[in-house]
Amino acid sequence: SILTPLPGTKLYEKLEKEDRIIDRNWSNYDLAHAVFKPKLMTPQELKQGFDRAYQRIYRLSSIFKRLTSLSRGRRWKYSLPTLILNLSYRRIFNGKEKK
Repeated sequence: SILTPLPGTKLYEKLEKEDRIIDRNWSNYDLAHAVFKPKLMTPQELKQGFDRAYQRIYRLSSIFKRLTSLSRGRRWKYSLPTLILNLSYRRIFNGKEKK
């Protein structure tokens, strides 16, 4: 997830003092939006990097690779919950991406 400085935290106060809070729309404080300006990249670069990582982690080939490693380690009982959770995250991300 993207670091999200929540109001009332020391991080928020620090970024506020440095004038690095760029978004005050609280619906974007959801761990998936860049709401502050990082020091070494633009907020857009941060968001693009997050999106690329998420796409790689939750593409079907990556999900099935994790499932096969579970079954090799004799932890097959975790395979179904892992599959359901991964597919759910994939669906959530793909839904947000289209908006």
